[in-house]
Amino acid sequence: MGEWAWWLALTLGAVPLLCLAVWHSADAWYRAAFFLRHGGRRRLPPGHMGLPFLGETLSFVWHFKLARRPDDFIAAKRRAHGSGAGIYRTHLFGSPAVIACSPAANKFVLQSPDNFGARWPVPELVGITSVVNVEGATHARLRGFITAAINRPSSL
Repeated sequence: MGEWAWWLALTLGAVPLLCLAVWHSADAWYRAAFFLRHGGRRRLPPGHMGLPFLGETLSFVWHFKLARRPDDFIAAKRRAHGSGAGIYRTHLFGSPAVIACSPAANKFVLQSPDNFGARWPVPELVGITSVVNVEGATHARLRGFITAAINRPSSL
């Protein structure tokens, strides 16, 4: 009888605690690295990094590909962390990511080329002079050409 009680206690006590520790380990790792790099001068956006290495990739793929309801993924972030920020941190496809889902956050990200550089697609895939690979005045000029072509009534 004593041996069964030991296994029951291990299963109901230690295993959930171990799972909880693994769940929070990635988040604690990224918080510590961010604090050491920036020394408390900056704050991380709300969110959770998920499981180590996987992050929230499985949930992301479930909502976007299998359930075909991508808005539910963002809605879950808003419910969990509040809708005031409009920007959330997560861990997708093996690397840290930030999800910007408010107009102000998207405007900040898309109109600040100094803070956010394009890392994808690879220039060899789409071309060196592609609008996603050029920066500064050249990017603004190409973007102007594209928006002018799209916004003309004859283009519709």
